[in-house]
Amino acid sequence: MGYRKKDDWAKQCFARVWPCKIHGFGFGGEKSIMALPWHSVDATNWEIGPCKFGRWNSFGHMSVRGSQQDLRAEVQWYLRLEDRARTKWKKQMMELDSIAPTVRLALDAGAASGQHAAIAFGSSVPPTLRLATQAKEVKRFNALNHPDL
Repeated sequence: MGYRKKDDWAKQCFARVWPCKIHGFGFGGEKSIMALPWHSVDATNWEIGPCKFGRWNSFGHMSVRGSQQDLRAEVQWYLRLEDRARTKWKKQMMELDSIAPTVRLALDAGAASGQHAAIAFGSSVPPTLRLATQAKEVKRFNALNHPDL
């Protein structure tokens, strides 16, 4: 999947679940990192780009490849990218921090599973147990109408 389709897919995910802390597994490109307010991302771009493909963000277009490269400059480039993303999405990260979810245990006493819980609660009907979360305030992230996109 090209980065454009991947980013469009990610925007749709944000539109459905925002505000939620979202991890961008495999979203390590600059455009992807800067396009959405990821809570965290990880990818191997910092190593694969230079070693396998000879793409060095820190030095521009340079075709030096191989596994014996000193990648410190590339790591520094990604740390600067992280700082830029933190600055750009500071407001959204503060929003995420302010709406920590409430986690509660929900019981359904009429279900047929959870025999041990029924005994513990002194009931003859075993309850169904599930965890439920409830955000204090729910807002949807509209990636299509976001002013920074």
